[in-house]
Amino acid sequence: MFDTEEEAIRQLKKDKNTILEGYVSEFLFENQFLIPSKNNYSSGWWISCSEQNYCSFFFGDDVRPSVESRIAEALSNAMDVWFVRFTEKKFEFRNHNETSYISLEDFIKRKGLVPKNKIITATLDQRNETRQTACIDFFKKNGLLYSIAEQRHFADDLLSVYYDSLVNVDFFTIKNETINLIEIKYKYSTRNGCFGFDKGLGKTFDWLADTCKIRLFHYILLKPLRDEDLTIIDYIGRTDIERFWIYTELHNISFAGEKKAPKKTSVDGRKEQLYYQIAAKEFKIADSLRMPYR
Repeated sequence: MFDTEEEAIRQLKKDKNTILEGYVSEFLFENQFLIPSKNNYSSGWWISCSEQNYCSFFFGDDVRPSVESRIAEALSNAMDVWFVRFTEKKFEFRNHNETSYISLEDFIKRKGLVPKNKIITATLDQRNETRQTACIDFFKKNGLLYSIAEQRHFADDLLSVYYDSLVNVDFFTIKNETINLIEIKYKYSTRNGCFGFDKGLGKTFDWLADTCKIRLFHYILLKPLRDEDLTIIDYIGRTDIERFWIYTELHNISFAGEKKAPKKTSVDGRKEQLYYQIAAKEFKIADSLRMPYR
């Protein structure tokens, strides 16, 4: 764990403000849909790929046999699965089939990893300090500061260095013996009535669905205005606009085409990305936004 708030904040401020805003959306979803339903669910999962070699990680201290272990068993049909914890500022790794944790150095040696990339720091123009600070204040008020900073440390400073690509799974849920993957976004539709969905993410999720028999759901906290400056923090404070969630099951829909996204949409603001288009008609209304935040 980070020793001070200042250390945690310094870690978070390396990321794009939109990355931090994404965690606010996930918190709202979790408190509205997952906690009240009492479904088994889990967050803190990452899927990395290097030279077509996939590896998944659960980053957290609490590995529950009925939840994380079951998810790990499903993912192990397609890839190596590891549980990771952050203790005394050191990462420790445990293969899901084993009982003992090993050091970061031993994990790197066992997997034959070599550094491929620099530690991620987003471009300055994508790190709006006012928006970052608003999110950080939200995290502090809701007891999220340290846990999110540790997740970002794991992703930006470790996984992104050793792997070519990295996917964060927002939530896994287990319901009626079925494992579901849930992707959360806060966005508005394009002028042609579509929502963008990252191509790399979509291909990884489709592969998971086919290989591990996981259902895929995409929930969007719908922004009613096409306004990039309407932040999630501003949005939840507004009472003069409609605020609601929409959703679709990804594996059953048709994509409306492929486009190239600007560099600012990538995790560090430096790379162009391809994305699919999903027609708005594929989505249904899930519920109005209810806000259990402080």
